[in-house]
Amino acid sequence: LSAGVDGNAADADGWTALTFAAAAGNLPIVQALLKAKADPNVLAKDDKSPLFAAVFSGNAEVVRALLAAGARTDVGIASGNNPVTLARDRKRADLVALLTARPEGAVAANNLKAAVAQAARPPGAVTDGSGPGAPPSTGASSTGVPDELI
Repeated sequence: LSAGVDGNAADADGWTALTFAAAAGNLPIVQALLKAKADPNVLAKDDKSPLFAAVFSGNAEVVRALLAAGARTDVGIASGNNPVTLARDRKRADLVALLTARPEGAVAANNLKAAVAQAARPPGAVTDGSGPGAPPSTGASSTGVPDELI
């Protein structure tokens, strides 16, 4: 980087050094790349962001560093999989809590919750949140994250 290498250069699949470092859970390299202005929201050809890669690696410190640098939690929603859903699928309540603390992460979580509730309703069920087809209200886990997200 100090020699002028582009920190946002990508390989043939669109993965940048930041995406690889995030996937490896390498916090010092992630921090150095972010300091050099690597884009935390760049998308690879597979629609994955560095934040998605960090959630996949399970490294909460890398996730925090990317969020602090402005990484968006709703990237990849068009593909049906984003950092919030990945954290939920991996049963990482700590990461779900970090991601949903951001406004766009909360929206992604709410959209997911609504889709799950809609899929669970029998045909012809009331869709205003009440009535016999409505899902039961759930509590929150000890992390404050809704149970259905972990």
